[in-house]
Amino acid sequence: MKRLLVLLVLLTAFLARPAGAEQTCPEGSTCVPPEDLKVFVELLKAQKCRDENPPKLVLDPIVIVVDREGRVYYSGGEPRPYKVHVDWCNYQIDALGKVQVQVAQRVEPTWGFRFRAKAAFGYLPIEALTEKDAGRGIDGGVLLEPVFLQWANFNVYVGVRSVGTGLGFDVLKNMTVYLGYALAWGTWRSNPHLAVGFALW
Repeated sequence: MKRLLVLLVLLTAFLARPAGAEQTCPEGSTCVPPEDLKVFVELLKAQKCRDENPPKLVLDPIVIVVDREGRVYYSGGEPRPYKVHVDWCNYQIDALGKVQVQVAQRVEPTWGFRFRAKAAFGYLPIEALTEKDAGRGIDGGVLLEPVFLQWANFNVYVGVRSVGTGLGFDVLKNMTVYLGYALAWGTWRSNPHLAVGFALW
């Protein structure tokens, strides 16, 4: 009977408690409102997802093309900027950026010293006239170029019929028109020498 009486007193005290009265937490515990508890649960789920799943990065490909004339083309500049997409659990991130392409191209010198050998085929008119034989004027040899200034160059000539020196003028990258002075072997006659040279490299 006493137990029933104690139970009734406790029940009455509980029901008589005001509706807005705060709950007391046991000692050593922290009470969390239900709304905050939901937020904590969502944060923990997101953290667990990030711990167990690495981020997925989707990158735009970058293509750099250099044509035969040295012009550079690349993807990434406007109107197609470089894009990065990150997909990581509850994160969806898009980033845009511009690709900076710096190309160091070799600038060919316009003058200076260089060693370039050219196969040459020319004509010695004085030899042909003096010997009264057109074939005697034909000469083949090598032009050696030690100095150049843009498209003009100085050459030393050593051939089958003569030796000499003169100026060459590049009409193509590997083709030179040569005009110089030649001294014929054996007869030692002076000749104007007109030749065409083809660079070996």
